[in-house]
Amino acid sequence: LLHRRRRNSNYSINEEVITMTMGERFAVAQTVSIVAGTMCYPIDSVRRRLMMQAGQPVEMRKYANSIHAFRTIFIEEGMRGFY
Repeated sequence: LLHRRRRNSNYSINEEVITMTMGERFAVAQTVSIVAGTMCYPIDSVRRRLMMQAGQPVEMRKYANSIHAFRTIFIEEGMRGFY
């Protein structure tokens, strides 16, 4: 998708400028948004779980830190636990 760009012919041959159409820009923006959301959601899920246990005494907490939370969630619930 990114390599199929139109070449703008308003410039001389030596000053060739590559531009993207509005449709290409929209497609790239949607793809980036979906990938970013998919990558960040597990981090946000761990953050929420750590916040929910913040008021408990240390000895009652299920997760010691964020790395421990990632590992525990993955082992106990699999990838579904993050989404």
